[in-house]
Amino acid sequence: MLRLREMIAVPRTTPKRDRLVLLVEPDAREREHFGSWLEAAGYGVINCPGPPGAGMVCLGQRGRACGLVEIADLLVLDLRLVPDAVSERTPGRRLVHYYLSSGKPVMLLGDPAQLGKRYRDDQVVVLPQGRDVSRRTFIKTVQRLEAIA
Repeated sequence: MLRLREMIAVPRTTPKRDRLVLLVEPDAREREHFGSWLEAAGYGVINCPGPPGAGMVCLGQRGRACGLVEIADLLVLDLRLVPDAVSERTPGRRLVHYYLSSGKPVMLLGDPAQLGKRYRDDQVVVLPQGRDVSRRTFIKTVQRLEAIA
């Protein structure tokens, strides 16, 4: 004989979709390194090596929309790609400004002095880059940015 059981609805605790991180890193080893940390922490990763060669610039540096930025939830940019970010009216400064104007959290990897100015903590976090950046520090920084988004 078939018995009826009471059904209880349990809300799902998983997000509707993975959070996507755009990782703009010129060094293939570091891109793989940081990307694997993000994936292990449950993030989807969009890898971007930056402009492919001399004289090439990102769409954001030319004031145009980048499809990768549009679909990402969080942006990570290695400041080695924008060594001129300290100077006004340069492609590097335009790219940093483009990322910040996207309204998405931004983590910059590198020397804060390279930016030439401070940004509000709710806009950007600068994580000094080097071999001493730990997995824990990197992921905690991403999670902090995600929380303020």
